[in-house]
Amino acid sequence: MPLDAQTLARFEPFSSMAEKTVRQLAAVGVTVRAHPGADPFADNDFSHHLVYLIRGGLRLAYGDSEAEVVVAGSEQARYPLGRDRPGLLATRAMDDVELARMDEELVETAVAWDQLTPPGQEADGEDQARRADRVVDTGMFSAMMFKYGVLAMLPPKNVIDLIGKMRMMTVRRGDVVVREGDPADCYYMIENGQALVTRQVGDQNVVLAELRSGGAFGEDALVSGGQRNATVTMKSDGILLTLEKSAFLDLMRRPLLNELTMPEAEQRVAAGAVWLDLRYPPQYRRGRLPGAVNIPLSELRTALSVLDKSKEYVVYCHNGRSGAIAAFVMSENGFKAYTLKNGWQPEAAPISREGSL
Repeated sequence: MPLDAQTLARFEPFSSMAEKTVRQLAAVGVTVRAHPGADPFADNDFSHHLVYLIRGGLRLAYGDSEAEVVVAGSEQARYPLGRDRPGLLATRAMDDVELARMDEELVETAVAWDQLTPPGQEADGEDQARRADRVVDTGMFSAMMFKYGVLAMLPPKNVIDLIGKMRMMTVRRGDVVVREGDPADCYYMIENGQALVTRQVGDQNVVLAELRSGGAFGEDALVSGGQRNATVTMKSDGILLTLEKSAFLDLMRRPLLNELTMPEAEQRVAAGAVWLDLRYPPQYRRGRLPGAVNIPLSELRTALSVLDKSKEYVVYCHNGRSGAIAAFVMSENGFKAYTLKNGWQPEAAPISREGSL
């Protein structure tokens, strides 16, 4: 059965997303029903999916012989089921149950684009004046980007080299700039204009974000070495600034995406850096690194205003992917941030389906 957008917006990380994005995601979500006594996780293939409890109560049993009951509408039910602790063995519906199933990679991509998209509304007056104050020698960048954006975090020599290596590209409404599945060859900044970020899921074209002047795209695939995970289409005529892959890796990725091994990260924290846990609160409560502050990736941009820019941060998630996005976002906003290579999670008990409740 299809999923209602209003229902999806009750859960995390969707509650903080734009209404249009939630509608698009809901269109490709699926609801699943189970009768009392059934094990919906055994009866359905939920691998690579986030599962949320819409209606009823569900008992979950884990490899440590503990069990818990989650009730729809509770605080715990706002988060994906079974993600707050390792070793889920079995589930049992306490009554008639309805679940929502969302593709995990799609959700991660939507959150990433949401965080990499600049705030939709700029301040009046001084901010507009800064944006209008162009760099005379190049005409390429606004002063605001130099003062507050990603360029402010780069060594001065890298910025000078960027100016020499970036090229202006005139685009028209409807032009496809990057296509999902293609190899990554460039990093893009929007000098002016608007663009839509979409992803194909089945026969649905899901809108993940709308980018505006000052926005950037293309770094995900360049950082990971993978293929483009979304399509970017111009919503208006505009001008893009392009940076080839080799220059991006040399001039931007290396100084901005500071990866640390666990021993290196622990040394930073011992010297005063702060652990920043990007996982969902239930996962954070079940196990976390000592002294870690919990800010899910979907809430990061909103929470930046309360973080201390005088401190260093070591961000981590469960696999390293969200950590890389978070480190980039924080660097864009003037923070000194590192990401824990390959992420972190508590010791996981082996997942088995042989047990019963």
